[in-house]
Amino acid sequence: MAALALACASERPPAAPALEPVALPRGHPVLPIVELTLGERPARVLLATGAPTSMVDRGFARTAKLVAASGRVEDVALELGPRRLEVAEFLQRDLSSGRHAPVEVDAVLGFDVLRRVVFMVHDRRVSIFPEDVHIQGAIDGLVPERVFVPMRFNLRTGLPIIYYDLQLPTRNFESTKLEGTVRIDLFLDTGQTMVIGLPPLLTKLLEQEPPYRLAPFTFGSWTMAEVAVTETEERAVLGMGALRPAPMVFDGPARRLWILAPPGYGEKAEPEDAAEAERPAEEPAIEELPIDITAD
Repeated sequence: MAALALACASERPPAAPALEPVALPRGHPVLPIVELTLGERPARVLLATGAPTSMVDRGFARTAKLVAASGRVEDVALELGPRRLEVAEFLQRDLSSGRHAPVEVDAVLGFDVLRRVVFMVHDRRVSIFPEDVHIQGAIDGLVPERVFVPMRFNLRTGLPIIYYDLQLPTRNFESTKLEGTVRIDLFLDTGQTMVIGLPPLLTKLLEQEPPYRLAPFTFGSWTMAEVAVTETEERAVLGMGALRPAPMVFDGPARRLWILAPPGYGEKAEPEDAAEAERPAEEPAIEELPIDITAD
């Protein structure tokens, strides 16, 4: 009997790997900004899923001696505790101008890197997970109520999107002979503080005067009673202003977005107040745990 029990035990499937993220203090009340070591220097880094390529501030690249003889910033390692995340190339941009990032940072990790990792934004922290983590099982133990939102890739840009059915007013439906809704690509951009951004073509369909609102805002089983809409230049955007009330998990390799919605979540979402956005975040004492997210 003992031999049979031993044989049965040996045939059991291996246990799922432990969920051991690198947990870092968040340097902004809304955006996932963390301090990492870049070129042996501390750097404020924004995780922006809406940026197609990673960027580094020109001034920081010079002072950190990241610029190669070719004039490019290539094959750079980001230090994450005892592990490293390899970045093939950073584009050099002026990140203090407000054009490429909503707040001043030293570098932006774009989707070229973030598609390889899983990260969670919660409380005042950003946790970065290994690629092979069993994230669904881990989430099951975190909160009983959660929303799984499938992500897709926009065919033209390759960036992550979420399909959203924009409900049109009845009057607009009659004049345009649409079916009451229009399906749009919402670009998921963790590098923006806005709630929802819509280009002028779509804000006109709402038949509202500014400030624009969506009430309710629903996709999948996730519903918010009312959200504010910011007018954007080219594309529709789902920003961190909508995601920040509840912890969210961005799973690049699996193309999934998880929203960990507690009871009572989603009453209203307003644009981020500028003064609040610039207020320094408190830095909790967080233990850094070793993981390996180096690309193959």
